[in-house]
Amino acid sequence: TSGANGFFYLPAGVPIEPRFLRPLLKTPKHAPGICVSARALPLRAFVCPLDADALRAFPGACAHVRAHARLAARPTLRARPRWWSLDARPARLFLTKAYFARFVQHLASGPVVADQRFYAVAPRPGVPLELLAAVLNGSLTALALESLGRASMGEGALEWSVGDAARLPVLDPRAVRAAAVGRAFAEACARPAADVFAPDPARARLDAALLGPLADLGGPIRDGLTAAVRERLARSGTRLR
Repeated sequence: TSGANGFFYLPAGVPIEPRFLRPLLKTPKHAPGICVSARALPLRAFVCPLDADALRAFPGACAHVRAHARLAARPTLRARPRWWSLDARPARLFLTKAYFARFVQHLASGPVVADQRFYAVAPRPGVPLELLAAVLNGSLTALALESLGRASMGEGALEWSVGDAARLPVLDPRAVRAAAVGRAFAEACARPAADVFAPDPARARLDAALLGPLADLGGPIRDGLTAAVRERLARSGTRLR
């Protein structure tokens, strides 16, 4: 959470030294599919750890900070040692915080900063990042999200806290057939992600690769997920297609 989006979230091309600008994943609307091109993201996060003296050597960043000096009094910023320093942790893999009828966990082409609508994910040692991304995008993970999440938002949307996310049960990526999962995941990444009500052959093939000898369970898992989402949205009065 930036505390001042107008200051920290900037369009690409602003006259600030590139070293202080990181690609920003702000909303799922900027990422229609699983894979995200860091370069193509329309916004940049201003990430500057320098103190006031060091900042003077960079006229673009210095002018940006001075032009917004009034923000130093904002309650969300004044407790920071340097009010203009955003505590950002660039990552490549993210778990989405809230869900309607689409379950997508984004994998960026390079390190990006994410808004508080996403949680950065780092694999444990020995776990390949791409395989973890594939597991997180399987229907079994989506069913876990649907079953264990909190339908506390408007229009029946499902939300996960960061504490909940840390306890999300997932398949062990080290136990899947890496080659088959890699091929299926690449296919799923090549197209926009559909919601649970739309047929998605690529997601079905990813599920089959992830489940291996239990591939026959893929269909029932997806059917159960669709039914659960339909029930959640119906309870909220949201009109379904």
